[in-house]
Amino acid sequence: MIDFSDKVVLVTGGGAGIGRATVSMFAEQGATVVALEIDEGRAEELRTAGGDVQVVRGDASDAADVSALATTIGDRFGRLDALVNNVGHFVTRPTPFEELTDDQIDDIYRVNLKHIFAVTRAVLPLLRAAGGGASITNISAIEGFRGIPQFAVYGAFKAAVTGFTMSLALELGPEGIRVNVVAPETTDSAQVPLDRMIHASQRHHIPRW
Repeated sequence: MIDFSDKVVLVTGGGAGIGRATVSMFAEQGATVVALEIDEGRAEELRTAGGDVQVVRGDASDAADVSALATTIGDRFGRLDALVNNVGHFVTRPTPFEELTDDQIDDIYRVNLKHIFAVTRAVLPLLRAAGGGASITNISAIEGFRGIPQFAVYGAFKAAVTGFTMSLALELGPEGIRVNVVAPETTDSAQVPLDRMIHASQRHHIPRW
């Protein structure tokens, strides 16, 4: 296993689903983890879960919260070794594209792409302060590659995460900062409760060809 002792890692949306699992794994590997979490209940669970996890309550898409987060990390550690931009959500129920309002589209953008720009820009000086070898991992979704009906704007912004990652990787590579994207398949979580969505007759079903 990779040893993250003496490494400082920031995970946005660290209180649930993929974010929570990411926080736990980094902590198990010895990292000092800063978890940004908007929900107070999930934040409190993180605080009592054990491991070297420091929880900052805030919204990854809010400029003031992001600025305060960067200041907190800078004051406590003086650097950041890894950033995981994890926040993301469908936001709407399945909706035909032409029925989406401008406000809904703005909300989907805010939750799935805008925060990546905001957080990454704010902590770049801290990643540079790590002295080479820092990394950024952007969490996208498989829908950004295969498409998803009735979530067209969501799929578009997830595809944009990949485009941003590729360009930023070329931009920051000469400075020794790696930038990668991970696009998970649909993941069972409180946001997408697959266990309740899949009929019992189809669970653990292995097709025979």
